[in-house]
Amino acid sequence: KRRTFLFELLSFSGEFDRALKQLDVLAQAGPQTEMGTLIYRAAIQAELQRQEMFRSRDFPEPVPDQAASTAGTLNGKPFESLEDADPRLGPRLEVFAAGRYIWVSFAHIADIRISPPKTLRDLLWVPAVVRLGPGMKGKDLGHVLLPALAPLSALHPDESVRLGRQTVWVEEEGNAFPLGQKLLVVDGEEVPLLEVREVQLGGA
Repeated sequence: KRRTFLFELLSFSGEFDRALKQLDVLAQAGPQTEMGTLIYRAAIQAELQRQEMFRSRDFPEPVPDQAASTAGTLNGKPFESLEDADPRLGPRLEVFAAGRYIWVSFAHIADIRISPPKTLRDLLWVPAVVRLGPGMKGKDLGHVLLPALAPLSALHPDESVRLGRQTVWVEEEGNAFPLGQKLLVVDGEEVPLLEVREVQLGGA
């Protein structure tokens, strides 16, 4: 448990080389533990891809239907629009799937089910199930991890921001970007991702 806790703390602080070394030790505890470490090796791989994308600002080009209004229900409550609070993401969901970091348009998602956080690492990468709409031709994502902190939050000097206990906004080249706890914007209101249990969407 001590090494697991150390792995979690190192991951929150962005010290991924050291976090991977803790996973190396944990993997030696037995086959079941080794399988668990594979999930978080993949998560670190995806997180590093994510950090590089936001550092280099080499973002995916939006496609026309990503700008479409996406109606549905969130925790059973109807809404007319849903997007990430980070304007660089907009109407797209960040997903860690099989060691890859991808953006998925909300317009292509049928539903999202997010597990309540049970461990410290769940506050960094929360387990979820993402089911895509029929237009994605069976490319279901299934069990994935969703980043629960805004990109590059580990660089902020305030521990409460790094741990996702609050969200702050920073100005950069005339735009405001969040750091800390990841927020969605639902009909113009900010909703923390970790408060979301289920989202039902049209899923084209």
